[in-house]
Amino acid sequence: MENEDFTLGGFPNPRVATRYVARIRVIARIGERAIEASIVDVSNSGVRLELPAISVAPGTLVRLELPWFPADQPASMLAKFVRKTPNGCALRFSDADPFLRVFVKLGLLQNESSGESRVPASATRF
Repeated sequence: MENEDFTLGGFPNPRVATRYVARIRVIARIGERAIEASIVDVSNSGVRLELPAISVAPGTLVRLELPWFPADQPASMLAKFVRKTPNGCALRFSDADPFLRVFVKLGLLQNESSGESRVPASATRF
């Protein structure tokens, strides 16, 4: 190595989007199964859920339902199973429905109300 110019940099951030800590109760529907779960963090690209152990293949479709909406007007978001986590699993949103922004807004509101907001100003522009 003869006088090569180089720079040292940090590791690239593998995150696709900013994540927000949350505690949002949902029903995870996998096929015919309905599992009570909690979103523990959320971003524009996906969620991390706390739920009982499940055994599904990566790419399995999961429907997340917000249980406080009326049964005749369900509110849900489609996602795909990515991987197991110690207390549940990680999902990536699979449909482009703007409703996913509701999950992010709920996470952002919870962060702000708990005084732990680390949200950059650009993240509040939906």
